[in-house]
Amino acid sequence: MVAESRLPIAVVEAIATSRGVEPLDLEFSLHEWIDGDVLNALSGLAGDDWRFAFTVDGQRVTVEGDGSIFVDGTRISGLPNSRE
Repeated sequence: MVAESRLPIAVVEAIATSRGVEPLDLEFSLHEWIDGDVLNALSGLAGDDWRFAFTVDGQRVTVEGDGSIFVDGTRISGLPNSRE
């Protein structure tokens, strides 16, 4: 299970990392692309056998139940409780 309040932040950080910028330098807000409640609901799912993909500002973001976050197919980060 992914830490509830951390997932939206981790997604923003992963996108910023993929672009080589700081999160505050992104020219969009995540909520323009996906409802944060959706990410929070996903983080509450039991187990880690799930995957959710969506597009943010032209980039494909995939979040997995183990905390892994991929941007355009490249693993960018994992949350602290993810298995590395």
